[in-house]
Amino acid sequence: MKIVGVDLGIRKIALSIWQDELLVHTAAFESKAGTREKELMECADWLAVLVDYENPDYVIIEETLVGNNVKYSIKLAQMMGACLLRMAELQQDTLTVNVSTWKREVLGKGNASKDMVRDYLMSYNSVYPELCGWDQDRFDAACIGYYGFIIHRRAVAAFG
Repeated sequence: MKIVGVDLGIRKIALSIWQDELLVHTAAFESKAGTREKELMECADWLAVLVDYENPDYVIIEETLVGNNVKYSIKLAQMMGACLLRMAELQQDTLTVNVSTWKREVLGKGNASKDMVRDYLMSYNSVYPELCGWDQDRFDAACIGYYGFIIHRRAVAAFG
């Protein structure tokens, strides 16, 4: 079972690749394009190339959380839309997950802090922080991908 976990930013995408219960790769890309349209295209295209190459069973993308900064939330939603479009073009099985949901499932606490996410990965496997390049977005992507593994394992146990 191969799962890609994706953490979105306004101009950045971080991803993780899980092969069964092993984190095998993380990466991040930040667009330096001059226009919003080009930023969205560059990031979504980067994700599409990697997903097409890796051919995962599932892609799990963190949903946009609408917070106090509406402009920020809108830009995250734009990035999510661009990425979902590319996944649809690839006919890639894709799920979205709320941040509180993956944190609760993976860490046991829906409002877990950034430090808790990093510490969890460090305790899970001491090489994972290096594999994530000590990048918080890649830590999040790794946990999002692991969430995908958890729900897949649960589905297999329930339905065979």
